[in-house]
This record gives sequence, structure tokens and C-alpha cells, in this order.
Amino acid sequence: MDCKEATSDANDEKYTTCSVQQPGEVIRPVVSKGMVEEIIHKMYGLTVTEVKELDSYDDRNYFVRVEEQHSNPFIQELYPEGYLLKVINSKDSMNSQGLEAQHAFMNCLLKNGIQTQMIVLNINREEQSLEITSHTDEQGELRKHLVDLRTFVPGQIIQNVPYTPQLLMQDGVLIARMAYALKEFDHSFYRDRDILWSMTNVPLLTRYTFSLQNKAERDIIEDVVSAFNTEVVSKYEQLPKGYIHGDPNEQNILVTKSHGGGDYEISGILDFSDVANSYLVLDLAMNIAYLMIDSEVVDQLDTPGYILAGYESIRQLTPVEWDVIFVCIAGRLAQSLTLGAHANYLEPENIYVLTTSKKGWPLLQKFWSQPKDSIITRWKKIIASCKVNQ
Repeated sequence: MDCKEATSDANDEKYTTCSVQQPGEVIRPVVSKGMVEEIIHKMYGLTVTEVKELDSYDDRNYFVRVEEQHSNPFIQELYPEGYLLKVINSKDSMNSQGLEAQHAFMNCLLKNGIQTQMIVLNINREEQSLEITSHTDEQGELRKHLVDLRTFVPGQIIQNVPYTPQLLMQDGVLIARMAYALKEFDHSFYRDRDILWSMTNVPLLTRYTFSLQNKAERDIIEDVVSAFNTEVVSKYEQLPKGYIHGDPNEQNILVTKSHGGGDYEISGILDFSDVANSYLVLDLAMNIAYLMIDSEVVDQLDTPGYILAGYESIRQLTPVEWDVIFVCIAGRLAQSLTLGAHANYLEPENIYVLTTSKKGWPLLQKFWSQPKDSIITRWKKIIASCKVNQ
């Protein structure tokens, strides 16, 4: 995690950058009142009638509706569900190629039948622009943040509905489908990208444990990190690699009512801020970790079994992936809890960053106390039963 001097492609100015966010570094945009409406009117020729900020970690996301009359020649027809304006954090705004890469990633999913957002061109026929916010940096200069406008995908987040065995299996299918869809994807921006939330940075968590409340919490994080170093990092060369979503959590996966009107079904996926060229098993482990937290219909410890059953119906895990997945799941829980506490330490009013905390700590303690071999056997029995019932 060395710091180095670089040049911003936005203004050709020199700046000092580090590969990941540093402890105590604030990168989330500060957006003043009325700025969302101003940006959308100036850059997209649209007049906002409704604006609502959505929960987020490092970026700012705003749901907007607009008037029918507009002056954007590149919008043939207004999107009926509304739009989402994304204001990118100061670190990612230093390189516009990152947002270009996100857009390419989204287009790859759309091409392969996986529903997500579509990018709206601004009045200059650009997919993004660099905009000034009212907040100043350490040198007293007004900060500039990249922004883009995306269609708002209908549906609700999976966190808001019951996690039935069938829905968990569909979720696993989605993660595996993305792995296959992304076999044809490549972008130079992601090849060596390193961000704090990458799961390969689980070993760095001990630098952020100062923000945890008590010694018991710090002890379990250190134990998980030690196991991750021993059991996962040592096997990197044996793990299949590819492009991954990087954060397929319970608030990034969308569901809609099935055509019969009773059950819910997976309908799309959002948020591509953490895309990486990494190990395929990490995307699966992240997804499992987050869905375990809110699982009530299905026992939390059985939840991975149903997700894995769906996943393995599309892509089989290798023996090494099976060997590391338990520690990888614990690693993501540890990462979310630690970095959530650190984000709240930096910005106490942003309680969204503590979403995982209330249920996450008891889950991590329960999960980490399970014998690895017996829990894997438990999941494989669920997978076998799902095959029989298909």
C-alpha cells in the first residue's frame, strides 16, 4: 500500500495517491443543497421534479425524477422509472478511466442478459463529467468529482424480502452467471486495481481495528485475519481468477414479484464501484456473507448451502475453492464490520456504514466457532438434497 506521485487525467495536475484509502482519509463527496438539480439541468438538459439521496458508502447516489420536456438531443425517450445520479468519491475521481471501466462492465452484463442500469449521455454526448462540489481539499482547492447519470432499475433490494431456499438458489445462479458472462470481459483499468474493500486486502484489517469498540471484537478480527493469511493467501496461485462484481451484497441485488404474483425472483444487480480482476470464489464468499446476516426463513448456517446449490448448478467449485470458502466468508464479515466501524469513525452521522454491525457481530462469532469440516459437510448435504428435488 505504497503512496506515489501521479497525474490526474482530469486536469493534468500532480497529486499524491495511495493504492487504497488510508486510515482517517475522508473521500466521500460533500454535495450542497441544490447541486444535484443544477448538475442534471446543466449537463443533461433535464429539469428535476423529485430528488432523494440513497444510502451509500464512499460515493453519493441520488434518485431523481424529471419533467417530460428536456433539451438533451441524445435522450430519445425518458426512462419511466426515473434516474440515478452518481457522484464519485474523490479518490476514484482522480482517474476517469475507472468510470469508463464500470460502464463497460455494465454493458457486458446487459449483453449477457443480466439486468442492470444503462448509462445516459449528457448534452456533450459524454458518459461522465467532472463537476465541482462546494467542499475544499487539504490545500483549500474546490474538490472535483466525476458524475454520471444512469437509468433507475425497477424492483426492490433483496434485503427487503424473505430469503426462501428458492430465492437463495436463484441468488447463487446469478453469481455464477456473472462469472461466465465476464469470461469475455477485459479492461486495463481493472487488471492491477487495488482498493481497500478488495477481499485480497483482508490482511490489512489490523490497521483499522483501532476503530472497534472493545478487545473481544479486535481479537476475533485478528484471528480471522491470521487464518486468512494462512489458509487463503497461501493458495492464491491455485484459485481460478476472473473479473468479479466485488460487492454483491443484499442492497445491490434486486428482486421483483414472480409472474404468478406469490414468490420473489432475482431481477438485476447494481453498483460496480468495487469490480476487480480477482479470484472467483471471493465474489461468492462476499455474497454469502451478506445474505447470511439477514436470513430468517432459513437458518443462517444453512443459507450458504442453498446459495452454493444454485451456484454449482451453473459452475462447479474446485477442491481448492471448497477448501478456502469458509475462511473467505468469515474474512468478508470481518472486513465489513471493521471497515464499517472505521467509516463511522470518520463520518459519525453516516449510520448506513454500520448496517452490518448489529447482526453481523453475533453472526461472525457464531459462524467462526463452527468446525470448518462439519459446516462444509452440512452445506454439501443441502446441495445434494436440492439436486434430488429439482
